[in-house]
Amino acid sequence: MNEKRFSRLKETLKTGGLNEKLSALEELKEEDSAKVNNLLLTLLSSESWTLRNRVCEILAERGEKLGDRLINILNTGVWYSRAAAARTLGLIGKISYIPELLKYKDDSNEVVREEVRNAIKNIVEKNGFNRIQEEFDLDTQEMIREIAGIEYEY
Repeated sequence: MNEKRFSRLKETLKTGGLNEKLSALEELKEEDSAKVNNLLLTLLSSESWTLRNRVCEILAERGEKLGDRLINILNTGVWYSRAAAARTLGLIGKISYIPELLKYKDDSNEVVREEVRNAIKNIVEKNGFNRIQEEFDLDTQEMIREIAGIEYEY
């Protein structure tokens, strides 16, 4: 993506209406570069729930390569950025994200708690509880089982 196009899209994301911003995101989605990924990560701090949700989906499509940066946002961002980072981690679905997510299962913000729980549920659904049993000790398995709503099989 050339600099002129990138600057135009970035400006649209700052000043445009919601539909214009969503269209700009669709254009940005086509390029997987450090510059675009940095911009997308900053958009997790957008005050627009709709915009943040779409950014989560786009970032999740990029996969685990942005996982460390998402975990950093989970650990340091404002509540809605942390919630968006948790949501994205859950959409990516990597088991190794669970320990970081568990730190926020009792967060002071209800939206963060809900997104963390949903993220853990998504990860369990993607990987299966058998994989969870292979990766975690019994206490952690129990926490995950409770969050994911998994019943014991007798």
